[in-house]
Amino acid sequence: MGILMPHISECKIENYKKLDTFILKDIGRINLITGDNNIGKTTLLESLLVNDNLLYSINFIHKMLCERGIHAHLPVTSKKSDLLIPDYFKKYILNNSAAPLIINYKLKDGSRDDITIFSKKLSELSEIESRQIRKFDYDKLKDVPYYFVQYINNTLKEVQPYYLDDLERKHNDFLLYWPFIWPNTEYSPDLHEFYLKVQLDNKFSNLNIDKRDLLIEYLQLFDNRIEKVELIKFEENSILGVLTRGNKNFFPITRMGSGFIRYFRIVLELLYIDSKDGLETRFFIDEIDNGIHFTKMKGLWKSIFELVLRTNIQLFVTTHSLECLESYAIVANEFEDL
Repeated sequence: MGILMPHISECKIENYKKLDTFILKDIGRINLITGDNNIGKTTLLESLLVNDNLLYSINFIHKMLCERGIHAHLPVTSKKSDLLIPDYFKKYILNNSAAPLIINYKLKDGSRDDITIFSKKLSELSEIESRQIRKFDYDKLKDVPYYFVQYINNTLKEVQPYYLDDLERKHNDFLLYWPFIWPNTEYSPDLHEFYLKVQLDNKFSNLNIDKRDLLIEYLQLFDNRIEKVELIKFEENSILGVLTRGNKNFFPITRMGSGFIRYFRIVLELLYIDSKDGLETRFFIDEIDNGIHFTKMKGLWKSIFELVLRTNIQLFVTTHSLECLESYAIVANEFEDL
């Protein structure tokens, strides 16, 4: 299941972590964000995933905190005393805990999507906000003291208790995918889902081009010996396997090294996201060059530029690698339309 995140041309971010007020203009289809360590590149990517679906936005914030070792989840027990826990949204997300999170988007079609999210105690909700509380069937949430309140374009849209996303994900599996690749993402079974979906839905939503052939073509830019990729059985487990020129048998893709796995994931997920619904969306890659040798970056950028041209993806990427920047500049000159 995915979400609709229309392409944007401008944005203003207020009160998201270290971003007190940050304005981004002239946003294109492929956006490379660079700079020194710890200046907020990843924070910027995270903020751009906030969208007008409150449940999904909060779910991503939860996921992002988990990636950083902060596990702010609903306590296992339902005792009221156990729910007297810190307001994690104010503690870890808001720069100023007394103010809301504000994300103002100007969309490519000229319309606006201005999102404001408050964290409030139940006693702080206005009468109108109290009537707008989202219905839920989880007894464990009845004593949760904090609520998210979302306004879209200055109009109240939704009020929901903290941790609703935790329970919805557990019981209803409401969201399986976020278009965000973290710096240290390793091989995991989600790649099986992406691969099978690309095999099944193997044509682009707007082009009669076979994605299966493109996958191999792009992987050959990394290693020209690659001939096929398939799901194989290895020691009684399913794993993606690679067949290379001169070999009769597939071997696990993990033997290709972490750099290849990251390269493979980037290309595969860009193919996969177009398989989902063909609608506009935004896609994020943090520290794209992590683990990938600089000699492979030109091939990766070529794959990315071609895939963005063939899909409805708007891409945001971070790096602090000079070689990555140089490779990007070389390839970008070949794609003036982007």
